[in-house]
Amino acid sequence: MSKFVECIFFALIVIAVEAIRNNGELAEISEFPFQVSLRINGGHSCGGVLITRKHVLTAAHCVNDYIDPAEQNLWSASIELGATHLNAGLRYPISRISIHKDFKNEYKPMFLPNDVAVVHLRHSVKLSPTIQTIALPRMMTEVPMNTSLIVSGYGLINHTAYLPWDSPLRKFETKVAGCEAINTTTLWNVFCDELRVGYAACNGDSGSGIIDANTKTLVGIVSGIGDECGAGIEPDVFLKVSYYIPYIKSELAYDPENSKIQSERPARNVEEIFYINDCYSPGCAYKSKD
Repeated sequence: MSKFVECIFFALIVIAVEAIRNNGELAEISEFPFQVSLRINGGHSCGGVLITRKHVLTAAHCVNDYIDPAEQNLWSASIELGATHLNAGLRYPISRISIHKDFKNEYKPMFLPNDVAVVHLRHSVKLSPTIQTIALPRMMTEVPMNTSLIVSGYGLINHTAYLPWDSPLRKFETKVAGCEAINTTTLWNVFCDELRVGYAACNGDSGSGIIDANTKTLVGIVSGIGDECGAGIEPDVFLKVSYYIPYIKSELAYDPENSKIQSERPARNVEEIFYINDCYSPGCAYKSKD
């Protein structure tokens, strides 16, 4: 076989492999009105879940780098919600970022312990058919093997792509499966999905919600993403939200004006961040009232 033919053959194989990755369906925001785009420094960075009108649940690794004010690496912090495509929804500024005190930013190989964070909003969002909160699960509720799941997010369609400005919301269905493929024994607070070529979370989906396909209840958030986003080699890793209800509720109760209700978790108040650079579009909602 000539070198030219070999190159063409190899290129066709690569194209075929890329074409079958992340075949999630296009979704409408009305299906997932709790879906949030976390915007750091002017662009989409991660997903999130609206759990109250002033609080968003996301993954700790999405915001961990911005907790320390000394880093001076945060000049814009907001969320966007209510739209099927990025940069088409309403934006609200963030006032506080908190991560779980036992979060460790170290992959084992792709398991991040206690990868959960709560983001506080400066204003309460206005609810609508495309903007709704989702209830938290009962504490310590398990997610049984083979439970049918639905994952949604604005992330990449493959690990080599760039995120389009107007990236659409996508969804895919999967089932709870074992985590043996990631070779870790610390799995009491996470669960994995089945290995299916072409169906997986990808960069930009971290922090997005995982719902039970039958009950439509929140059971997890995206924490670890499998190798090459849907290659069928490693599963996605989802954090069990039910195991972190005490932490989440402590953040919901946080009151900066009340010394009796304070948080001991690593956190940063970002009221000083003037995020007008992220608010040139008509969708900006920073003047919204509680």
